[in-house]
Amino acid sequence: MSRCARRTVAWIPWISLLLFPAAVPAAIVDPPPSPDPQRNGAKAAVVLELIRFVEWPSGTLPSPGSPFVIGVLGDRHFADELRRAVEDEKVQGRAIRTRNFRNLDEVDPCSILVVGSEKARLLPVILDFLAGWSGVLTVGETADFAELGGVVRLVELPDRIGFEINRDAADLAGLRLGAQLLRLADRLLPERGEAAEP
Repeated sequence: MSRCARRTVAWIPWISLLLFPAAVPAAIVDPPPSPDPQRNGAKAAVVLELIRFVEWPSGTLPSPGSPFVIGVLGDRHFADELRRAVEDEKVQGRAIRTRNFRNLDEVDPCSILVVGSEKARLLPVILDFLAGWSGVLTVGETADFAELGGVVRLVELPDRIGFEINRDAADLAGLRLGAQLLRLADRLLPERGEAAEP
C-alpha cells in the first residue's frame, strides 16, 4: 500500500465521525443528568399530602373498593418515585395507584394528573383535553404552570417543596380545596386585588 493510500485510510474514521455524529461512541458523549431521588421523594410526599385536603366532585371518584389513581404525564422517574411513596397509603379507604403516561393520547381518567416538565409546554392543549372531564387536579412545576391554568404548582424552595394554588382552576375542575391547604400555600392565584378572568 502506498504512503498516500495509508494516509487516506487513516482519515476515514475521523471523517465518518464528522459526517455521522451518531457514530461517536456512547462513552464519549456526556450522559443526561440523573434524576434526584431525594427531590422526587419530597415532591411525591407533597402530592400525597394534597389528596388529604381536596374534596372531589360527587361521582368523579372511583367506586368504593376501586383504587384512587394518580397519573404522571411525561416524567417516568417521578412516576417511579411516586409509586414507591403511595405503595401502602390509602385515601378515603381506597388504595392509591399510579399510572405513567408517555403521551397525552395515553392518558386515562385519573383524579390527579402530574404534568412533567417536558410536557408542560403543551399545558393549554392538556387542559383543553381535560376540559371534558370533571374533578382532575393538575399538578406541575414549571414557572407559569398556575398562571396558565394548572391547579397546583410545586415550587422548589431552599428547605422544602412549597406550592402555589390557582383557585379559579380548582373551581373550574369542580374541586373543593380545604381551608388548611389554602393557608399552607406559598401563593394563591388570583392574588388579592386581581380580577378573575371571565
